[in-house]
Amino acid sequence: MQTFIGGDALAVGDDTTASGDIDVQSMSSGPLQLSGGIASFSAAAQSADGDPVYADANTYAGAEGADIVLAPTIVSSGGDDTYMAETSQTFLLAANIDGFDLPGGTLIIDPTLENDGLGGGGAPLIGGNLATFDADANAQGNYTLVDVQYDVLTVDNQLSAVSGIVITEVA
Repeated sequence: MQTFIGGDALAVGDDTTASGDIDVQSMSSGPLQLSGGIASFSAAAQSADGDPVYADANTYAGAEGADIVLAPTIVSSGGDDTYMAETSQTFLLAANIDGFDLPGGTLIIDPTLENDGLGGGGAPLIGGNLATFDADANAQGNYTLVDVQYDVLTVDNQLSAVSGIVITEVA
């Protein structure tokens, strides 16, 4: 079974932050393969009156070779004319049992809940431009793989961006 979980965040403005964090654990024991994790990405931007401000965060997850995949996502955003913020979190639970297949194929449950509950008028936690990424990934069992790929970018007084994905495979 192979799983992937990742996301991206982009903040445009004078003062910006973009961050990504992925935690995933996969294991294989006999005929059972399990994977669980969370991806959290956030972006916040602030500018003086009249200057552009933009924040966007996205997360996703999925699995190949799984019998059941649960991957709900929660997105929260808010802001005003000078400040904007957005966060996205996706949770992953994937399971496979060798020799067992559901009649309709893989059961995938991946709803997205959008919440406009982040208040405006705030400010990023720092001045300037910052992009960060953190990953904690583990695969246990025979014939395992963990692959972490990411990019971070900042441009002074303009933007912060982060993108990352973790792929695990257990057999």
